[in-house]
Amino acid sequence: MEISESDAYNFSDSSSFTVEAWVKNDQSSGVDQNSIVAKIGGGGTSQGWDMGLNQSNQPQLLLGDGQVLADGQNRISIEGPDRLTTGEWYHLAAVVDRSTN
Repeated sequence: MEISESDAYNFSDSSSFTVEAWVKNDQSSGVDQNSIVAKIGGGGTSQGWDMGLNQSNQPQLLLGDGQVLADGQNRISIEGPDRLTTGEWYHLAAVVDRSTN
């Protein structure tokens, strides 16, 4: 499914937000980044957010505000501890609470 472009999904670096989705994993491990729902900047920028699965089928949130971090990366990556089993349904949620930094 594709949702039309909207500034409503452009969360600033001071905006808190929650993203959630019901997903059925149909990929085996090895896919670099399997996006489920995302709002990222165009032209190779790192601004935005991307909730998906990593190469190990673990839930992952990528979050960037277009700035280079102290470690040289341009976004943070947060991964869940468990791998999603192929063929099973899961409810995933990511909460970004900017009030706590």
